[in-house]
Amino acid sequence: MKKALVTGASSGLGKYISIELSKKKIKVIGIARNKRRLEALKKNIGNKYFDYVNFDLKKINEIEKISKIILQKENFIDILINNAGIYKHSNLQDTNISEINDLIDTNLKAPIILTKIFSKIMKKKKKGSIINISSIAGKIPIKNSSIYCGTKFGLHGFSSALNKELKDHGIKIFTIFPGGINTPLWNKINYKPGNLKNALHPKDVFKIIDLFLNFKKNVNFNEAVLTPTIENF
Repeated sequence: MKKALVTGASSGLGKYISIELSKKKIKVIGIARNKRRLEALKKNIGNKYFDYVNFDLKKINEIEKISKIILQKENFIDILINNAGIYKHSNLQDTNISEINDLIDTNLKAPIILTKIFSKIMKKKKKGSIINISSIAGKIPIKNSSIYCGTKFGLHGFSSALNKELKDHGIKIFTIFPGGINTPLWNKINYKPGNLKNALHPKDVFKIIDLFLNFKKNVNFNEAVLTPTIENF
């Protein structure tokens, strides 16, 4: 049975990805902060295809410890999906230092550290897939989102360079740059392009993930940009 580690698994895109992977008989280990939602997801999917670690990725210094616990239990992770992320719509001067650290830790440092840990074993086994969920803000600068854009541009650069490091070791790296997705993220933020019903749906993003996972090893599919037609980029 293949195993996937999905961060930000308790809601939105991460939850959808976890459910769809489980339908394909891939066991998902979900990481998220909300234990109640993780428990509900485990009840929905079932013990065979879902387990979780209740953890806040902002605790950067504890990621290695948590990863070792996962590997001791699961032995190997075939698919790493760095999905967790936080968003702050604010200009630089209105963003405090704590918020800057949270954005960088969650959106950039955590994926880098997780990738370092799990790709080490993938490299030994000469197989594995790493999927980084970036944002259209990792391709196109967005006003009043400078720190967020910085983290997503950073994730883009990291993924691109890492692909050159690992593609000859049987490891496939894939980065997705989605526009607005109809998820709970927008409950507290106004979706400026218009009606949220016209934004992307998590299933749109998963279709691309599924496509990537089903390519043969000789196909190097690095990245995909996916935006709603109502967004003018």
